Amino acid sequence: MQQLTLKVYPVGRGREVYRIISISGQDTLDQLCSTILTAFDFSHDHLYEFCMDNRPYSEHSYQCEEDGSGKPLTTTKLARLNLAKGQKFSLHYDFGDDWMFTISVHNIESVDHRAQPQCLKSKGTIEQYPDPEGEVFTDEDPDENPYEDECYLQSKKKNKQYLDVFEQDLQAAGLTEKTIERHVTNMDFYLNEYLPYYAEEENGMVEGASFSNLQGFFGDFFIRKCMWSTPASIKTTAASIKKFYKCMWVHDFIKESEYRDLCVTIKEEMQDWQEDCRKYNESDFW
Repeated sequence: MQQLTLKVYPVGRGREVYRIISISGQDTLDQLCSTILTAFDFSHDHLYEFCMDNRPYSEHSYQCEEDGSGKPLTTTKLARLNLAKGQKFSLHYDFGDDWMFTISVHNIESVDHRAQPQCLKSKGTIEQYPDPEGEVFTDEDPDENPYEDECYLQSKKKNKQYLDVFEQDLQAAGLTEKTIERHVTNMDFYLNEYLPYYAEEENGMVEGASFSNLQGFFGDFFIRKCMWSTPASIKTTAASIKKFYKCMWVHDFIKESEYRDLCVTIKEEMQDWQEDCRKYNESDFW
């Protein structure tokens, strides 16, 4: 039978606050939810769902409420999800406060005996009902993860090289200093703030051109998490991304097919992204 090792963290806080959990493939999603909530010292008194595409209220989710058969989908055993090492999905807990926990599959191994779920490692704390005057996230564990920090720093260093090349090309094209700053700032945010924490697959510069990462960014994260999100800002940010990846193609950092696919994605999805953004800004769309 399967034994899974999972890293669970509040969205965007993977280096500061997380839990490493071991759980059997014979356990259900309900049991996984209870294990996660206990590990973060949350009460278990709200509705929840597991979002396999990391988007709340999506059609690709397992709801804790009963379906047409009279059973909640969260009674599904983890082994039946066909999870793979490196895969990420989310626990969306409390549909009022909308807590989102990313669940990353670190390891899957075969074992002879079923073990009880347990938290193997804990770092940092969060408050389920924080004091409005205080900080929501704290980091009380001085034990840093040198591997994660080093990976992030190496990625940021490599991204700086790409951004420097991008800036030089923009200057050579005769763009104004203000326009150049806007394009570089947009790309710095996408490469160093979005991809390392929210990417739906590998989070390097090349993978940033993929459909899933673009869709996750413009179709969800940018709309819900960026206070400056408007249909217009989606279009200008997408323009920066297109310019950047054209530069990466010209300098042989990515393949032409990857750049062309990115352009098609932006062209075909732009109207939906802008419409979703408009609805979100005007109502309780999500």
